[in-house]
Amino acid sequence: INGIRLSREMIQAFQTCLTASTGGNSLLYKKISHDRINMICAGLHSNPGQFLFSCCLDKKHLDPAEDMVLTDPEGPDLQLITDKTGMVSVYPHHSDIRILGSLLGLFGKGDIRFQHMVSSNAMISFVVETRDQESIVSLIKKGFSLPDSHTPFRQDIDEDISCFLKQYPETRASYVEEKIKTYGISLTPNLDFFHICLAPENLEPCGQALVMDKTDDLRLVFCSAIKHPRTNGYDLMFVTSGAGPGFKDKLVLKLERLSDHRAQSFLHCDFISFHGPHFGDRYRILDTALSCLHKQEVPILAAGCTGASIGLVLPAGQGRPGCCALELGFEAP
Repeated sequence: INGIRLSREMIQAFQTCLTASTGGNSLLYKKISHDRINMICAGLHSNPGQFLFSCCLDKKHLDPAEDMVLTDPEGPDLQLITDKTGMVSVYPHHSDIRILGSLLGLFGKGDIRFQHMVSSNAMISFVVETRDQESIVSLIKKGFSLPDSHTPFRQDIDEDISCFLKQYPETRASYVEEKIKTYGISLTPNLDFFHICLAPENLEPCGQALVMDKTDDLRLVFCSAIKHPRTNGYDLMFVTSGAGPGFKDKLVLKLERLSDHRAQSFLHCDFISFHGPHFGDRYRILDTALSCLHKQEVPILAAGCTGASIGLVLPAGQGRPGCCALELGFEAP
């Protein structure tokens, strides 16, 4: 890999509920959008009977975010705020599933827990407690080949950025567009979708399974994991291309032995990705995408947003309708 990136300190918000409708005002990402709060990264998993959502916000939004926490933590709808978190990102991932497997193995071997994992077109990012960032960097340096000149890049912007805004106003503007501009929307159909419910102690063997099963044609398209705030287990999803039936059957068999529930491999799924400008610094992007899909009754399996990239995992055959639905809210060249 070429480098490691560390974020500034953030706060993280979770939400779990039995079902989710993008029209519901109780959904956390819709409230964040309504309050014009920028999400640095976000992810959601929509499983049968369960909806998981995780996002990271700037520290300056701590007070507004505290208003989102429900008073009944045992209720069907759970929201939690975690302070003192940050991201550790490695780049590039080369679409190589062995990098994902190696990273999961390092977390498991080092007995370090991450809160959320999400990939972009170039990076795999982990949300961790800030006190664990340096330990994770040490593990990554031992487990990966890095340039000799490498030092972790730490994103660190002063609280007062007024001078920065005057020089580069477009990089932090929270303006509203009639249609959100993108650099392009891409559809990749007929992919393989894997889903596993993983106990923390099984991170390392899961990583080993992914590293050992690499084939030349296999490409990692997208990955996401959310730590459940109640069980502390991981809901892990990843999407691949180029895997033959024999490989899929073998991998699912290994994952089933590690999963708290039966590992799943849908025969096919579709993946939509779109990029920039500055998605990570602007609100309303994810909400708009999910609302567009909801209006056209396009189901979704998972979504991830980090940096300038958004990825949407849809059931097989829903990719083309999904792209058409996104045209309601987004503009591509």
